[in-house]
Amino acid sequence: MIRSNVFRLSAVAMMVSVAPSLFAQDDGGMQSSEGTAKVLGLRFVKHNVSFDVPKLETYTREVPTRGYRGLDDFFNVREANSNIRSGQWQFELEGAWSTFRSGSNRDDNFTLRPSLKYAYTDNVNIEFGFDPINFGDGSDLNSQSYFGSRARYRNNNSGDDGNGDTSLKYFWQMSHEQDIWPAMAMWLEARLPTGEGSSKVDGTLNMTLTKTLCEGARGHIQGFVKTANGARGDLDRINIGDRRDFQWGIGTGFDYSVTENDLVVLNYMNSSSEYTGNSTNHAYEAGWVHHLGSNQQLMFAVDYNDNAGGYEPARWGGRFQWSMSW
Repeated sequence: MIRSNVFRLSAVAMMVSVAPSLFAQDDGGMQSSEGTAKVLGLRFVKHNVSFDVPKLETYTREVPTRGYRGLDDFFNVREANSNIRSGQWQFELEGAWSTFRSGSNRDDNFTLRPSLKYAYTDNVNIEFGFDPINFGDGSDLNSQSYFGSRARYRNNNSGDDGNGDTSLKYFWQMSHEQDIWPAMAMWLEARLPTGEGSSKVDGTLNMTLTKTLCEGARGHIQGFVKTANGARGDLDRINIGDRRDFQWGIGTGFDYSVTENDLVVLNYMNSSSEYTGNSTNHAYEAGWVHHLGSNQQLMFAVDYNDNAGGYEPARWGGRFQWSMSW
């Protein structure tokens, strides 16, 4: 019995030892591994990332201030720097053309305006000049009023055009640009009723600020208040309109020095209407200043005024000015 069990155990052991070799035989195509290969895969892992985020901060740097660059009151918004130095004279001649159309009525005005300045100090000057001398549509001065065809339309006559009115100005530069402070100036202007059909005196107080924004570029802010007591020519007749007694305006401007002798200008002025009952006026202006030399300069400007109502219709205009100092 014992001998029989031993024989059975020996047979089982032999089968176990032979089985692996039997299963390792060729099975018709499958082959054993020859090595390993690397493949790419994706998986989520935890990882701490640190990086710097850029931020904006203020800083200051010094740029040269240029003083007067050519923006006087020829423009709707002028600079705060004085035109001329102590003891100097300056002559200015301004010419302008403007046109409007309202329904079937149209008017073109051509004007000239001469003036003379004298500087008591580097910061103070006075100016005496004519208000724009109106040539109407260019043919007959007596038949062309300040309103041109408009006055004839209303009154069946030419009216008085106010030619010969004069103005007196006092300009004071209160401060010069320094560090963060702008240049500041104020000037007073009076219209004197020396012209045809004019009456009473109008007075205007103006103030302006000028600040360098970056090298070659400057910004300006200007405001005014005006007391309109009378009128030039027949502009205050009841059948034309009730001239606004108190008038005001505020505007801003920008200029950039393209070259040493050339300056481009952009201005905007928001002001009350000339006559009561009309909407406020928005004046848009683009200009150019060219220095002919150290004592002469040319200025050009085009502007559009969008005021609407009565005898203050939308209007296009173009102007030039030549000045010389000595």
